[in-house]
Amino acid sequence: MSEMVERDITPERYGPGTFGCHEALDRTSLLMQQVYDLAGHGAILLNAEWTVKALEAADTLYELYQAIGAVHLETSPETGRIQPVAADLTPAEVSDAANSNRFLEPNFGPEAQA
Repeated sequence: MSEMVERDITPERYGPGTFGCHEALDRTSLLMQQVYDLAGHGAILLNAEWTVKALEAADTLYELYQAIGAVHLETSPETGRIQPVAADLTPAEVSDAANSNRFLEPNFGPEAQA
């Protein structure tokens, strides 16, 4: 285990709609794809038990990806389109944040602007 332990685990930093939650969704997607790729590796395919375990691991990551996404994203009742939960930002705030690279900051969001 890493000796560096994250101490600032707050809903404002990692809750649904935050950059931290989006990062978890992205990392899960990356790991899922890597494990699916691993399941197709020759050494894995030559052993049925390994193949099953690799596919089960990838499927579990897929389920985690779907679970995170279901909370992090919601469907807009007006448009039927998926949008971030923290979509309460005005277009001007989104534009300002994008232009200032604040989307890259861990504490981006309405709470961080207070």
